Amino acid sequence: MSRKLLAVVAIVAAGAAAWYVLRPPQSPPPPAARLPLNPGDRVAVVGNGFAEGMLYHGHFETRLHARHPEHRLVVRNLGYAGDEVTTPPTRAVGHLDHGTTRLEDVKPDVVIACYGMNESFAGADGLAAFEDALNEFAGRVITTPFNGRAPPKLVLVSPIAHENTGRPGFPDGAAHTEVLKQYAEAVGRVAAKSGSVFVDLFEPSRRLMAEHKLTTDGIRPTDAGDKLLAAALDEALFGPHPTGGAEYEALRTAVNDKSLHVWYDTRPAQGNFIYGSHKTGVNQPVFKAEFAKLRKMIELRDARVWDIAAGKPVPPQIDDSPSGTLPPVESKFGPARVPTTAETLKAFTTAPGFEVTLFASEEQFPELKKPVAMTFDARGRLWVNTWPSYPLHRPGDAPPDDKVLILDDPQGTGKAATASVFARGLYLPTGLAVGDGGAYVGCPPDVWFLREGGGRERVLPGFGNADTHRALTTFRWGPGGELYFDEGVYNYSQVETPYGVRRSFNGAVWRYDARAGRLDAHVAYKFGNPWGHAFDRWGQEFVADAADGSTYFATPFSGQTDYPRQHPPLKTMHEKQWRPTAGCVVASGRHFPDDWRGDLLVNNTMGVKGVLRFRLSDAGSGFVATPADPLLVSADPAFCPVDIAFGPDGALYVCDWSDAVTNYIAVPLRDPSRDHTHGRIWRVAAKGRPPAPRPTIDGAPVAALFDLLKAPEDATRDLARRELRLRDAKEVSAAADRWAAALNTADPDFAHHQLEALWACQHADAVNEPLLRAVLKSAEPRSRAAATRVLCAWRDRLPDALGLLGPAARDDHPRVRLEAVRALSFFRTRVARDLAAAVAVPPGDDYLRYAVDETLATLDERLRR
Repeated sequence: MSRKLLAVVAIVAAGAAAWYVLRPPQSPPPPAARLPLNPGDRVAVVGNGFAEGMLYHGHFETRLHARHPEHRLVVRNLGYAGDEVTTPPTRAVGHLDHGTTRLEDVKPDVVIACYGMNESFAGADGLAAFEDALNEFAGRVITTPFNGRAPPKLVLVSPIAHENTGRPGFPDGAAHTEVLKQYAEAVGRVAAKSGSVFVDLFEPSRRLMAEHKLTTDGIRPTDAGDKLLAAALDEALFGPHPTGGAEYEALRTAVNDKSLHVWYDTRPAQGNFIYGSHKTGVNQPVFKAEFAKLRKMIELRDARVWDIAAGKPVPPQIDDSPSGTLPPVESKFGPARVPTTAETLKAFTTAPGFEVTLFASEEQFPELKKPVAMTFDARGRLWVNTWPSYPLHRPGDAPPDDKVLILDDPQGTGKAATASVFARGLYLPTGLAVGDGGAYVGCPPDVWFLREGGGRERVLPGFGNADTHRALTTFRWGPGGELYFDEGVYNYSQVETPYGVRRSFNGAVWRYDARAGRLDAHVAYKFGNPWGHAFDRWGQEFVADAADGSTYFATPFSGQTDYPRQHPPLKTMHEKQWRPTAGCVVASGRHFPDDWRGDLLVNNTMGVKGVLRFRLSDAGSGFVATPADPLLVSADPAFCPVDIAFGPDGALYVCDWSDAVTNYIAVPLRDPSRDHTHGRIWRVAAKGRPPAPRPTIDGAPVAALFDLLKAPEDATRDLARRELRLRDAKEVSAAADRWAAALNTADPDFAHHQLEALWACQHADAVNEPLLRAVLKSAEPRSRAAATRVLCAWRDRLPDALGLLGPAARDDHPRVRLEAVRALSFFRTRVARDLAAAVAVPPGDDYLRYAVDETLATLDERLRR
């Protein structure tokens, strides 16, 4: 080698050495991403409530953009609570199969699929069917060029473990977790067979659950849980990548804003009027323009996400002007106004001996806009849902700000003195119930629990919202502590619970046991719009259907069926009189005259606008309702009573929507004559009669609460039971025993008092078998019937529930037998079937005959499987 070449080599070597010294040591190159993404890729997320939760929380998508800041990815989350790969999406019945709800519309380059949780409730017996269906799904996705060029890459994500929440009454999740492990392994096998990417979230979730609380109910992640699981999913696909800080949250805010507008597109309220059977000419041009604007707004939000991910400066607020303006809507109704409260008062006519006064209105409390549901609490305050965003959010408008208000009359003057906002920023809050230290609020497609002092939890996801006029209305506590709410036609519900998916289509009354997170279809029936649910003092229940003005005695068709079977038509309690009805209640208490107690009072919103009255009387195992003169009638065209409740003073309170435009089929939903600012609460009192004594319930000692169970006002007893459910279950059960033992057996109300003690135990979730046995043997048949309903509720926790049902099925009174037959529909044995078949049905007792036939139909189908 020449000296010149040696010199060159020495210089290069020295330079290399110097460069090595100055250069920091390199870590090994990161592993190649298991899911390589290309600029401009379109990513679709599909699957169950876990996938839907990713849409709401936004953590995974935020990490996706943060990791690929220059890719300008388009992400569309089509997750839908209750979806299963083994079950075709029945919700796509026309009124929801639209827009960007299908892979064909998203045109994805990548599909991330989350299945297995809901299917796993079928247990080991359902594993093969799940694996076959997932194989079919994977094969279809990886061979279909949705984007017109090439099939997408597919990622299959396993279900997470079932967390033990530690909440009394909830399943601990251990047994289900073992089943979920098998389903997670099945997802892995399908991924290997199809050549797809597999992400195992089961094992990471189980490890995380040992250190963190991940879920609300054992299966659905909280925001914090979603963040941890999103990190696990992201790192499984792409490797480690740090995220966090203000930049991360700014990006997530933009992602969530975009996702919200995607949700408005893929899950619009009133979808039946946009895409379905009520897609009429008056609505179609309006919504066509709105959704064209909405999709341009989504594109603008995509661009904002990309800019933030890339570190580019963005203005504080997005500019939606490029999305265009909406054309004005011509009124089909004509000029309309809401009269003043003084004018409306003059338009009322009451039954003799009654008077109407104003409790609250938008004139005094401007936030009282479009009240749609109301209820009283243990402090005597009136809680009200307001719904100014009706009929649905309009693209480009300010974000929805529907509220829950609390109206207070602390001095008992009959007029609200204050109004405070308990919750705001809600969207379409149709139903309301106060209890358990907060409020349950139905905001289709979800039921939320809003805690006093702050905090919100989506407790039940997946209800229908295709027609919110018929969705999640009439929240009512039953005497035993279960929460009931109603749903009508055009709504398909598939609700995820820690016990599996609960489904209904075209009508149901739902029953929710909040103490255990258990939801069931209480009445599976093709209602039109069951906007009314009431209980009498013996726990007998009545359902009023707004669509045709029918009122039903509910026990005969509240026996259990197995989805998708619904009960056949049931006779109504009275001939059709008026429609549509909206809310009902049974009169009780000292303030109303004696001859009104026990009557069914029903709101009516068209034709006769007011409060109708029906006299209830026994008819065999059921009831008949005889129309009587109305309690209240209004000549004001804007008076629209939509809810009704007795207050702590014994007076009747009526919730007034206050709008002359109530027809939602012939009149466009966006008709400018529709009102969005008025709302009133009216008080109907008996003239010359003192108000009922105002009870002290909130914070009262347990013994004092039991004494309130003797009050003649149904509302007082209901509130006392709700307060008792907040106390220790053992303390309540022991107090019930002491209180019941001290009752005077000669008291004419002894049987009812004894029943109230049993209901108090049920409210507190304290199974008290000796007290139950005592009430089952009561001399009062109405008490025995009610105790049989409690027996049905406790059937899984009693050693010989069928043995206890035997005497009830042979009881002398037909209503007790009716309750026994209903209870037998919840069993799955030949013994239960034989008991039901042997029940004596008197000639002409249509209700008992119907219940026997329906229980036999349910049990025969089960026994054939």
